[in-house]
Amino acid sequence: MKKFYINKYRFILIYLLFASVFSVKGQSYIPGGNVTGAWQVTGSPYYIEGEITIPESETLAIEPGVKVVFMGHYKFNVQGRLLAVGTQQDTVYFTADNKESGWHGIRFMNTPEINDTSKIVFCSFKYGNANTGSGLDRCGGAILISRFEVLIELMLNLRRKL
Repeated sequence: MKKFYINKYRFILIYLLFASVFSVKGQSYIPGGNVTGAWQVTGSPYYIEGEITIPESETLAIEPGVKVVFMGHYKFNVQGRLLAVGTQQDTVYFTADNKESGWHGIRFMNTPEINDTSKIVFCSFKYGNANTGSGLDRCGGAILISRFEVLIELMLNLRRKL
C-alpha cells in the first residue's frame, strides 16, 4: 500500500487555489459615522450599522452593482458629494435588512452649496421610511432634498401586462 504525503507548502498552495476559485464576494460592515472614498463591488454588500454622513467637501463614490443594506432605521446624511452611479445592467441598490422598519433614506438637508453636484444614476431604493423625527425629517422615504442640487436620472420600467 502506497502512502501519500503532502508537505505543508503544497497544502497551503492547494488551499489558496480552492479558496480563490470558490470565494464568495466580500462583505463590508460600516459603523455609524463619516464615510468617504469608494465602495467597490468587491466589498459588496455594505452593511450599514448606524447613521452615516458624507462630510462637507468630501466624496463617496459607489460603483455599479454595489448593494447597500441598512441594518436598522438609519439615515444617510450627505453634507458632501454622493456619486451613486450604476448602469442599466449593474444597478446600485439601497435597501433595509428589516422591511418593516426600513431605513431613513438619503438626506440632503442644508448640504453646503460649495460641494459639487451629487449624482444618483441607475439606483434602486427599497424600504425607505421617513416615519420618525419632526418637520422635514419626516419627509422623503428614500431621498430628501432640501436646499441643494442633485442630479437624479430616472429610468422608468413600464411593462404592459398581457
